[in-house]
Amino acid sequence: MDIATLTARATGFGGQQLLTLPDGASLSLKDGYIPLLTDFTFEDKAAKGLRKRSARDKPEPPVFFSALEVVRDNRILFLAGPSGSGKTTFARHLCFQLASSSEKKSRLIARNDFGYILEERWSAATVIPCYFGIQETSDTLRDLVITATTSLSQSLAKAEELLIVVDSIENAGDEAPVLLEQLIALAEGLSYIRLLVLSDINISRVWALPSGISRHNLLPLLETQRKESIAGLFGVKASSVTVAIGTAASNPAIFAIALQVKELGENAEEVVDSWLSAFTTSAAAADKLSRDIFERMISNNAPDIQGGMSVIQPKHHLLTVRAIQNVLAARHLAMLSVELTADFYQINPLAVEPVMKSVINRLSASSRNKTNDLAKALIRDNRPQAQRGALLLSGLTTESRFLKSEISTHLLAIIKNATLSIGERQSAGRFLSRLGDPRNYAALAYIPAGTFIFGSNSHPNSQPESSLTLPSFRIGIYPVVNQEYTTFVQETGRHWPSPDGLDPERRNAPATDLTWHDARAYCVWLTDRWRVDGTISSTELVRLPTEPEWERAATGDIKSSSNSASPTGTDPIYPWETAWLKNAANSEETGLNTTCTVGLFPSGRSPLWMLRHGWECVGVVYHAVGREHEYAIVPISVARG
Repeated sequence: MDIATLTARATGFGGQQLLTLPDGASLSLKDGYIPLLTDFTFEDKAAKGLRKRSARDKPEPPVFFSALEVVRDNRILFLAGPSGSGKTTFARHLCFQLASSSEKKSRLIARNDFGYILEERWSAATVIPCYFGIQETSDTLRDLVITATTSLSQSLAKAEELLIVVDSIENAGDEAPVLLEQLIALAEGLSYIRLLVLSDINISRVWALPSGISRHNLLPLLETQRKESIAGLFGVKASSVTVAIGTAASNPAIFAIALQVKELGENAEEVVDSWLSAFTTSAAAADKLSRDIFERMISNNAPDIQGGMSVIQPKHHLLTVRAIQNVLAARHLAMLSVELTADFYQINPLAVEPVMKSVINRLSASSRNKTNDLAKALIRDNRPQAQRGALLLSGLTTESRFLKSEISTHLLAIIKNATLSIGERQSAGRFLSRLGDPRNYAALAYIPAGTFIFGSNSHPNSQPESSLTLPSFRIGIYPVVNQEYTTFVQETGRHWPSPDGLDPERRNAPATDLTWHDARAYCVWLTDRWRVDGTISSTELVRLPTEPEWERAATGDIKSSSNSASPTGTDPIYPWETAWLKNAANSEETGLNTTCTVGLFPSGRSPLWMLRHGWECVGVVYHAVGREHEYAIVPISVARG
């Protein structure tokens, strides 16, 4: 492998077929690519995580970075998206750009649906692209990458870098997370290496990504992007475009098919059915194609999908795209029994979730009884598969209403037991907020009087240690959440610029974007409210906890005067003593990059509450991302007035 070979291969990507137009003409990757956007905004970069607004400021529409720009700005990057989101298309177009003169050209691209246009430019060092599509085993791919970096290092000019692109790493199966760690370690050890890893978000969302890699997700195509692209293709005004602008067509793969058959693209199943009707030789041939693709998913011995392509006239490259295969497999699966369909889901819930969503969409339009039976079958027990079934149904509004109580029970179990990944727990928290979180956000925990060691030798800011005695007090189990603070704002008319305040999926997340004065005012208001309803006595008041109260409640007795050090003899640093636990707090390792539903980290709860009161939630340990800390109301404290 040499640089000339890599460059020639990457340049060849530009001529690959991307779109088929209604008249049958093909459009290449070079000519038809639509720049993809990511979930990283200019506000994120400018504020570095801290949103600072005055009382008169109004939230601005987000302005998104493109996928090219996040690759440019991050030497080691993990980029995820659902099937059909254009990951491979982007990776190959990027390689094409880097191998030609295209990367030196800038272009104006839409950054949101509100008309914000901004130039996109590479503006980085000269980079040689080295693309790997992962069909090989993880060991083989690792060896290939090592061989490539070793053999090419001597050929690189002084100012050149090598971009290793690993596409569809989830295809490495259970070895994918290990392979990812190995690739990151390789890139960290070689300054001339850039690393871009792409993955299906349905699979990778449960991975705990190693430190040292930035993570971003691809966004669906904006309506503005689609209209402008189609207008340019057909020489019409963007305002007159009426095809491929529906909700489902925001997925690039569905967009491509909706464009070809001139469909609005509101529903993926309708678009694919229309496409099959137009281009298959017969209904029986369409059924066979759907069956072959389904069988290919469940058995390595099933007919090759490529063989089934002969029923499409002409053959279509999009049949190799997973998003289209998912809809076609669901077309066949919807004709099978509820029992077989549920069993199919149990095999690999993460991988086949898009197929199941498509099945339910089909059944909802034709057989309500069968849809209900399938929904019940997906959540019929307490196994993790049933919890994932509840997550799946929660994303489908109709089904979540039908089984609201059963689904809510599963979602609450996901949060309390933390058996699933943090990404799934985050989704469970958002869905539970929308359905109605039954937990008492205002619950208080009793902290008994005691003497404890205040401070720590672990950091200069925590020194010196001292022995303090505190009287008993009560403290909130949770930070004050959006739902509780919203009630205060609505009753008092106090200004609150939070973008999350009225989000139905963020009611159970900590209230942010407020000042110390706002927090004090909330405590005064809550004191009056709780005295009236009897939650506290007339001699008690609500206030923010002092630093000693905070530490006493968080660490409990592991730093009592009789046990100033943990049983290991090491000064305790965290509520769970000395060793950092990745799953105990919403730290950088979680990759959430924002506050989350309270209670998602039960392993980080206060030992005092766990041992004496059996609390099953996070407790006073502030589990939001540190960068939000000064803007969030922490748990309130109740003390004698």
